[in-house]
Amino acid sequence: MLDLEEAARFLGQNGWLTSTTPSFRAAMLSRAVLRTYDRNLDLFHIGDEPGGLWGLAEGALLADFPGPDDSPSVVHYARPGFWTGEASVITGGSRVIGLRTARPSTLLRVTRTAFLDIAVTDPQAWRWIARLSLDHTLTLLRHNLDLRIPISRRKVASILCHMSGGDAGPVPTDKIEIDISQEQLADFCGISRAALAEALRDFAAQGLVGLGYRRIIVNDLAGLARIGTAAT
Repeated sequence: MLDLEEAARFLGQNGWLTSTTPSFRAAMLSRAVLRTYDRNLDLFHIGDEPGGLWGLAEGALLADFPGPDDSPSVVHYARPGFWTGEASVITGGSRVIGLRTARPSTLLRVTRTAFLDIAVTDPQAWRWIARLSLDHTLTLLRHNLDLRIPISRRKVASILCHMSGGDAGPVPTDKIEIDISQEQLADFCGISRAALAEALRDFAAQGLVGLGYRRIIVNDLAGLARIGTAAT
C-alpha cells in the first residue's frame, strides 16, 4: 500500500488535480489525510452526511446510485486517478452516491471544511470543483452512449474498454483486472445475465479476456476496442 507521500505524488500527477493550478493542487494535497481500506468496505453510503472529497491513489472502487426500486446499482467502476465528493461540497447536503472498495485501496481525503478554507483564499477553487463535476457528467454521457449500442457483445466490449481506461490515471500496459461480478456487470450493461455470459464466453474463446471469481481480466484491450466500435 502507498504511504501519504506516494499517494499525494500519484494524485498530483494523475487525474483531476492535473487540470488545476499548481497552487490549488498543493493546497489540496497538503490538507489530505491518508486512508486505506480492505476489499468490499464502504467509504460512505447514499444519504450519509457530507464528508468532503476523496481521491483514489491505489486500488479500485464501485460507485452506487439508487435504482428504480431504490436498491443501489453500480454506476461507475473507478480506477486510480478518480476523485469524487463534489456534490456534497457544493450543496452541504447528504451523499447522493455510495462508494465502496472493489479491492484493497489507498485514498486521500480532503474534508469539506478544509476545502472551504482553501476556497476563502483561492476563489478559483470553485472552478475546479465545477471541472470535476463536468468530468463526471461526461463519463455518464459516455456510458449512456454505450447503453444505446444495440448489439450486446459490442456493448459489453465498449463498456469493458471504458472500465479499463482508468480515470485519467495510467492505463496498464499488460493485463487489466476489473473487480466486478458478472451480475453487477450485466446490470451495469443493461442486459441479461445470459447475454453477458454469452459475450464473455466469446471474448474468452478469442483470448481477449479471462474470467475469475468476481473479476474480469482484460488481456487484449485493442481487440475489445475493435469489437466495441465495429459497424455490425
